[in-house]
Amino acid sequence: MSAMKYLKKSAKITEEIIKNKSRRLIAVKHILTKILFLLPLLIFLSPGASADDDVKDLMKLAVLGGIIAGGEAAAEAEEKRISEAPKLAPRLIPQANIQSQLGSYLVDQLYIKAAAEKNKQKQRTFQRDLRKIERDLERLDAGIFGWEERDYSTDLNQLTTAFAKHTRKYNDIVAVEEERIIAEQERLAAEEKARLEKLAAEEKARQERLASYISYCEGDAALSDDPFASFNDTQQAPRMDLVLYLGEAMKLQATKIRDCMWLGNSGRPDLVPTLIDENIFQQNPNNDSQYFLNTNDSGVTSIVRGKTFKINSKGRFVLDFEKYKCLFQKTDGSKMLIKCDDGTGLEDLVTNNPAEMTCKEIMRIFDSNRTFATQKLGMSGTVRYTECLLNTKLK
Repeated sequence: MSAMKYLKKSAKITEEIIKNKSRRLIAVKHILTKILFLLPLLIFLSPGASADDDVKDLMKLAVLGGIIAGGEAAAEAEEKRISEAPKLAPRLIPQANIQSQLGSYLVDQLYIKAAAEKNKQKQRTFQRDLRKIERDLERLDAGIFGWEERDYSTDLNQLTTAFAKHTRKYNDIVAVEEERIIAEQERLAAEEKARLEKLAAEEKARQERLASYISYCEGDAALSDDPFASFNDTQQAPRMDLVLYLGEAMKLQATKIRDCMWLGNSGRPDLVPTLIDENIFQQNPNNDSQYFLNTNDSGVTSIVRGKTFKINSKGRFVLDFEKYKCLFQKTDGSKMLIKCDDGTGLEDLVTNNPAEMTCKEIMRIFDSNRTFATQKLGMSGTVRYTECLLNTKLK
């Protein structure tokens, strides 16, 4: 059997191994490298036919098969190492960083020793070790950088173990520095742990405040896992509606007996309004239908992430949910009136019998458009409006 036939057979075996796509690149690296290394040997051992050709062929094939099988095993081991690397990274990267820092310190110290050494042989030894240390340090640092970027193609554990031979050899030089580095890492780790614990405690407190706020404004049903709980909730206070026309309409809701405010969608009445961030509004303590509403960098934000009414100007709204009076006060002190109402059109408020209309409805129609009110409601509407005015003044 000729060397060419051996190569063809080995190529077929290799092709079968690398059909598995998940191992293709690694198998090619390990297997083909070893086959190419064996090529001169195959040619040398196959000069022509002889009585022992069959035996030799079988021996060569066995050797080649062993190499290929070893390459496949190495490929699987490499796959396993890479798959486990993300779990090992939090432990291996700090260990590698310690060796890297010790290596940099050791290089500096050996250059000093080499420059001060009078014995030429010892000086050459320092210089030879320095070249090896700098070479291995460069590989270690490249591996650390790769792992920090989630590239686990290099074996960081192997690189760290290999470099540790240098620091063990010169332990008398690096021992004190190693203690300092470890102590510094422990200090930083303790600080990071304390920082994360503080953040966790703050987040827990924020979630508890949020749950309390939701329960206060919307009742315990809002926090229930039962999807039907809100249908049976009778704790919620009546809400007042207010729509501000700012180019795009902003719908708000608020309650009198509780300091609560919601952000709705005037164009989508089917969407359930969400509570506004409790830190940006306040009820007027002297008038329970009036509120201050501040804008932040995003505008008017709700407790639901992403649900925000964007407003470019910073300042605060002054709102009256009963008289439908709204203004916006900018941070520079200037004020501007904002058109607002409860979102119901005037036509929808008109009825055939003005006497059955509420004072709130009749006063809104007359205050908004007196000509329209007189035409639609006539004398009986005017009488009802006058009656409501008198009642309001007497209160």
